[in-house]
Amino acid sequence: MRGSVAAGAGGDCAPAAPMGRFVGGPSTSPLGAQMRALLVLAAAVPTVLHAADAEVVSPQCDHPSRLESHQATGKPTDYILFRRGTATQTGITNLHQKHALTVNGYVAWKGLEGVSVPPLTSSQVAELRCDPHVELVVLQLGP
Repeated sequence: MRGSVAAGAGGDCAPAAPMGRFVGGPSTSPLGAQMRALLVLAAAVPTVLHAADAEVVSPQCDHPSRLESHQATGKPTDYILFRRGTATQTGITNLHQKHALTVNGYVAWKGLEGVSVPPLTSSQVAELRCDPHVELVVLQLGP
């Protein structure tokens, strides 16, 4: 039975409507236009936000500390975690003297102790990754 939706054994199957209408064909629905606009916006926002970031600065040392980034669940704040064996107060003093950073509070994460700081710039991240007291820099990406 040519042209029907279902065909018996040995028969041909032909779609009841042209495939183009269901796969990328023009939509006359106002909801369809709104959904396409929303998808375009959703795709463009991360690009715009990324373009607003400062350029990435590479660490100028042979063995930089690790760098991770995670989605923030609240107010964005970055973490600086000290190497094992570094006293937290020594690390904080180092951050004040060498990097002029303000400490928001203490953190313990992944078995390391450290501090939370206001969002870091790319150049601060590069400098911190070369600091001998720093094991890990964690950037919290805004919502």
